[in-house]
Amino acid sequence: MTAWEWITGGAAAVALAAALGAWVQALRLERRLAGEARAAAAARRDLAAVCATLAALGDRVLALEARIEELAEAQEMLRTREPGDGVYAQAVRLAARGGAGVEELMAQCGLSRGEAELIVRLHGRIAADA
Repeated sequence: MTAWEWITGGAAAVALAAALGAWVQALRLERRLAGEARAAAAARRDLAAVCATLAALGDRVLALEARIEELAEAQEMLRTREPGDGVYAQAVRLAARGGAGVEELMAQCGLSRGEAELIVRLHGRIAADA
C-alpha cells in the first residue's frame, strides 16, 4: 500500500467518523427539539387555560361591580326614603283612616297576624275612639 492510499484511506476513515459523529449529534438534537416542542405545547395549553380563567374572572368582576352599583343605589334610595313610605306606614294609614281590620291588613300589606293585630290595637278606629 502506497502512502497515497494510506492518506486517502485515513481521510475516508476520518470523514466516515465525522459523518457518524454528525449523525449521532443530529439524533440528539432531534430528540431535544422534540422535547422542547412538547414543552412549548404544554406551555401554550397552560397559557390558554390561564387566559380562559382570566376572562372568566373579568366577567365575574364586571358582574360584581354592577351588583355593587345596584346595592349602592338601593342603599341611597333607602337613605333618602321618607319614614312613612313602608308597609307598616301603609298599614297604619289603612287602620286609622279606613278602619281596616286584621284580615285586610294581612292581605293587603303582607303582615303576620300578630303585626296586624298590634297595628289595629294601636292605630285602629277603636283605639282612636278610646
